[in-house]
Amino acid sequence: MRIFRIVLLGLAMALFAINFWAIDYQDLWGKNSQWAYLRILAAFIIVIFVLRMVKRDIKNKER
Repeated sequence: MRIFRIVLLGLAMALFAINFWAIDYQDLWGKNSQWAYLRILAAFIIVIFVLRMVKRDIKNKER
């Protein structure tokens, strides 16, 4: 299960990075860029959530 969570964390971090590349820097407040900000926020929340799951899993293994 730990391997799965680490792979999931890697995928979430990749999603976060790809969403940064998707921003149209010529039109930062355009419709597409605003959706990109929401996708970045969602990807960041996923990364934090999975990272906490991995840390909790590591702490449980130490006990």
